Amino acid sequence: EKVFMMNIPLSLERAKQRKLLNGVVIYTTQNVTPDCESLKMIVECAGGELLTQRELLSRYGRKMERLAVDGCVLIVISCPQDVASGLCQEFSTKKVPIYNAEFILTGVLRQTLNYSQNQL
Repeated sequence: EKVFMMNIPLSLERAKQRKLLNGVVIYTTQNVTPDCESLKMIVECAGGELLTQRELLSRYGRKMERLAVDGCVLIVISCPQDVASGLCQEFSTKKVPIYNAEFILTGVLRQTLNYSQNQL
């Protein structure tokens, strides 16, 4: 518990009260670890939705023009390599928050999302 700065009984109580990622849509860029399938299981167990690139484009449009009308929170999970290669530029332009995978992993472990940590 000390290593991950968490309290197991508190995390379990929070998990009973509500799904952590309810109403949250996650998109991951291509080089994120853990892989997309592993993250998808984690995100869905926490009540969120993980979109593939095709689903993302279908829902929000190529230029993310339908972003404001969705009503869900969109969060991008990426890595320094993908940010440097420009894969997140459209999201940055639209002010979509971009985090590393630790945002989700520690968030689920602690059952709270810390928007001030793990941002890329």
